[in-house]
Amino acid sequence: MKRLFAFALFLLFTNSAAAYSIFTIGGLYDAVFPASPSFNGEVDFGNLTYRSYEYTDNQNLIIFVATYQVNQRHFKKSDVRVALENIVKGQTNFGLKITSVRYQKIGGHEAVIYSMEQPYEGRTIRKYSVSCYKDGRFLTWTVQDMASVSTLSAKLLFQKYLPYFSVK
Repeated sequence: MKRLFAFALFLLFTNSAAAYSIFTIGGLYDAVFPASPSFNGEVDFGNLTYRSYEYTDNQNLIIFVATYQVNQRHFKKSDVRVALENIVKGQTNFGLKITSVRYQKIGGHEAVIYSMEQPYEGRTIRKYSVSCYKDGRFLTWTVQDMASVSTLSAKLLFQKYLPYFSVK
């Protein structure tokens, strides 16, 4: 019985490890992707620059995105929560509806875990994100799917791999 249990555990861990891996993003944090994410570009927002990496799982129609703030903008410890709230609220400027928000610490750093929905061509795009503040930078990882189209659940993938999100 012990051998059967040990074998089942072996299969569980080897199958999940073979499909997804942890990648270091910009030397700042770790996040899970099905394969190595590609540089997606930089966006200037005011006096801040954000760098983005992405991997699209075309087979399952799931998109994984990692972004981080290139230049630092330091906040007082007491203002970090408000800054995180503003990141979440800012998503509504892009037509996203916030469906859940939870604040917690990750590796001792303030973070927000949130989900969003957006209508797109008669369907619904669902996004599950974590944004963490460390040393003047916001670090974000997102898993996205499209309801009734994607063959895997972004929500379940996000929940499964969120524990591997860590800041350096």
